[in-house]
Amino acid sequence: MENKIIRIKIKQVPHCVDIAMCVLMIISLGVSFTLKTQTHTGVPEMIAALVIFGAFFIGIICCSVVKTRLTFGEGSIIKCQWLFLFWKLDIQDFYAVTYKLGSCRTRGGGTCYIFHLLFYRGNTASYKTKDLRERLAPPIAEQCIRRCFDNVQLMKLYRYIEENYPEKAKGYE
Repeated sequence: MENKIIRIKIKQVPHCVDIAMCVLMIISLGVSFTLKTQTHTGVPEMIAALVIFGAFFIGIICCSVVKTRLTFGEGSIIKCQWLFLFWKLDIQDFYAVTYKLGSCRTRGGGTCYIFHLLFYRGNTASYKTKDLRERLAPPIAEQCIRRCFDNVQLMKLYRYIEENYPEKAKGYE
């Protein structure tokens, strides 16, 4: 059996980027408050504030546009890349892989659907999970509710695990 390399892109922002964006937002608010309370603002303070605000807005744009790239198909290593961040998942390190469909309400009153691929490490009594998640458009989510996962990119990874590591693929959670 010949393995071929598979590359997919998913709408996922790593957890560390979420944390960095929160920190940038707090710093931006602090700088804004400081600039408002000063009686005289110098050029260096304004430049520093513009750099911080610029980094925050560039981060927002990157979070909404850049997708995570997954590469797999040669062995048990799944290579992940988001912008300049790289990480790997080794299927051999996990005892189970499951998937599930989650939903949450958005501020505008709509529903956001997320497909989770969960990797369980440890043992069944005490385990830690790693996850890959993909935001789904409502029509694709409706297909998933009907158990048709053909248009979900992460399902390609699960099918690969199911085919090559059947003892780890535990199915729908």
